[in-house]
Amino acid sequence: MDGQIEKFHPTLPLDSAYYSKCYQTLFKNLELKEPFEPWFSEVLGVAIRDKLLGSPVVMADLAKDRKLRHLGVGSGSGELEMQIFVPLLDKFKHIHNHVIEPSEKLISIYRNSLQTDQATAVGVEFDWHQESLEEHQARYSNQTLEPFHVITAVHSIYYGGCMEDKLPFLYNSLMNGGVMAFVVKSETDGLSKVQRQFLSPNIPGYRYYTKQWIQAFLESNNIPYETIDIARCFIDVTTCFDEHSTEGAELLDFMSHMRDFRKDGVKREQREEFMKLLRQNAHMVGEKLIVTHDTSAVIVQRGSQEFSSAVMSQA
Repeated sequence: MDGQIEKFHPTLPLDSAYYSKCYQTLFKNLELKEPFEPWFSEVLGVAIRDKLLGSPVVMADLAKDRKLRHLGVGSGSGELEMQIFVPLLDKFKHIHNHVIEPSEKLISIYRNSLQTDQATAVGVEFDWHQESLEEHQARYSNQTLEPFHVITAVHSIYYGGCMEDKLPFLYNSLMNGGVMAFVVKSETDGLSKVQRQFLSPNIPGYRYYTKQWIQAFLESNNIPYETIDIARCFIDVTTCFDEHSTEGAELLDFMSHMRDFRKDGVKREQREEFMKLLRQNAHMVGEKLIVTHDTSAVIVQRGSQEFSSAVMSQA
């Protein structure tokens, strides 16, 4: 299959406004067994907090009446990032949040949302940077930035440069005992059986990184990690098979990461194969066609040594 069908070169991320619209369409068609938001505070946030509390180096640093330093990589509109802060603020009263987000619109939404979340926002100081992680890396390649206690990336590590460059840089941006968490898709669901045939970690725009890919990369470099899976959710793809549905077109654009998927955004044989695989991996629930979608968090706590030279994963 990989040798027969050409991989996509993602075009959807090039239009941030339309990308956001397609993302909202995806979210509208998600069917959840339980809400996402509580998981980010009650599970992921607590796991990060407990690792920090277990680090003598981190606790000694914070005992100097210093703020917990957090780096948000692709913070987006902030809803999930702010959930992570809830259990952190239970133990650490002040957080300095260094936000990296290339979308001006999403930063504006994030800033406006703080007006209605005063309980959390009161303990957080924000440092806004409209830029990509690669721009952040370039800016600090020749100067020292005070190391962070926490780094989080929620479904953002797919964009921009390759993981072999990004992950070691982020690891080395932590202080000893600091924690970073990547929330990413998994290869255990129906959607991945479609996407992995057309998307690749080696093609920029949208790099197809998964939980399994990151785990293999960390293992290749002898970096310990912990994985926490989020409850499986489901995507209603019924409208994808309705040629007249605008919602279906937006959903297909997002799942393929190719703008104008139904029109001239992809080659006919690619489109036909994608739709064939999507139908094969979907199942009927009542009158709906549903495809499964799995997500996980990979959590790493920095040791005393730097991540000096990355060994590429073969995953």
